[in-house]
Amino acid sequence: MRKIAGIAIAAVLASASPALAQSAPKKILSTASVNANLVLAGNVLLKAGTASNSTATAYFLKLYNKATQPVCGTDVPVWTIALPANQNTPLNAGDGVTFPLGLGMCLTGAMPDNDTTVAAAGVAVSFGLTKR
Repeated sequence: MRKIAGIAIAAVLASASPALAQSAPKKILSTASVNANLVLAGNVLLKAGTASNSTATAYFLKLYNKATQPVCGTDVPVWTIALPANQNTPLNAGDGVTFPLGLGMCLTGAMPDNDTTVAAAGVAVSFGLTKR
């Protein structure tokens, strides 16, 4: 009985305190596609990250508040980040950006929300996340 009560109290404390939340770094390597990925489901805080584009073409990283894998070209991103050719781009989230449903991403060749231009392999996106 005490174990069950202790587990319940720990779960309440973890959900109430960001200091007790679980850190979850994630890395996605692009393939020749729109790279639709559910990075992490559930209430997620994006703290920081980096996108490294080693290709000669600029791409657009689109981030979604989704509990499931986004449908690139149909779902509307909440944040679009230009990734210039042959450059590293910091994902500067300031104090953090919350994705209450989960963090999804697409990587496309053009900026419009409805774009489905395939990106190439050669982009690595690393996310510094906290699961809340």
